Amino acid sequence: MESKIYEKEFLNLEEAGKLLGLTKQTVSKLTNAKGFPCTRLSRRILINRRKLLQWLEENKSIVYEK
Repeated sequence: MESKIYEKEFLNLEEAGKLLGLTKQTVSKLTNAKGFPCTRLSRRILINRRKLLQWLEENKSIVYEK
């Protein structure tokens, strides 16, 4: 499954977590960060993989509150 993550354009929370080595809950919290590359469709959250990696590179020092 992990190799398919690198092929997909959009990821769900669980897939984004696996890509980043984070939990689904942590990625869910990150979706509230300014500029986080996600699209909300009703209750579903889709994350653009390429933009996520770019956002991560630009925001290495982000701190989130629990």
